[in-house]
Amino acid sequence: MENNNLKGFCEKWRCCHISGKGIFYSFLTLLIVALTVYISIQSINILDSGDNNNENTITISAEGKVDAVPDVARVNFSVMAQGKTPKEVQQQVSEKMNKIIDFIKNQEVDAKDIKTLNISVNPQYYYSYDYPRIPCPLMSEVYPPSSFPISCPPKSPVIIGYEANQTLDVKIRKLNDVGDIIDGAVENGATQVGGINFSIDDPDELKAQARELAFKKAREKADSLAKIAGMKIKKVVTFSESDGYFPLYYGIMDAKGMGGGMETGTETSVEPGSQEVTVTMNVTFEIK
Repeated sequence: MENNNLKGFCEKWRCCHISGKGIFYSFLTLLIVALTVYISIQSINILDSGDNNNENTITISAEGKVDAVPDVARVNFSVMAQGKTPKEVQQQVSEKMNKIIDFIKNQEVDAKDIKTLNISVNPQYYYSYDYPRIPCPLMSEVYPPSSFPISCPPKSPVIIGYEANQTLDVKIRKLNDVGDIIDGAVENGATQVGGINFSIDDPDELKAQARELAFKKAREKADSLAKIAGMKIKKVVTFSESDGYFPLYYGIMDAKGMGGGMETGTETSVEPGSQEVTVTMNVTFEIK
């Protein structure tokens, strides 16, 4: 009898123990499901919020323009010489360029506004395909001079001379002097004048004015569109800008003759005109 009671108690306790485990696992499963549903709902809310933000913004592009007269000119002066030896052509170029630099400095151009851009010395070749358009060079006409007769046409290129070039970049701050400086440089040996451009030395203030105009136009346009839609501008969300300032470039002028110097007495006249400084603003507004 006692054994039967003990057996019944154990079986009842085991049943209760198993039922407790079942409740625990059931509760854990429900908790996981509840968390999954909560996270899903939050994700949907975030996506909806993002969609609403996109629906409640408007992006406007506007351009601001300011006209100004350039206050700086940049001009490139080049000297080129041809001769038999590298030393000969380099000496010719150096002598002419030194005269040009001295002249420019005498026109009250600061030394910091004068910069050498390029110096080169290159051999000049006679090729087999130059014959018979160009007569074959003699032994004394090649470099270095040959002690043996040269086949005509030559089997391989032969050096018949050298060419030297030097280019100077000059920033001229007195625009009324540009024409006189160009004429004087050519008279002192410049064989080419090029890279002429007029610019505004410090365009930041003008860009600030153009930026303000562009932003004002963007706001006015946004207000007008919002009014049509029955809404109002709440605030600026983000903005960006791009500027469109480009200096004016002129072409290249060749001096008359290899030694420079103008053939006529006509003075060079260069007009700077005016330039347009533009800034484009892209502004995103929040509307309600």
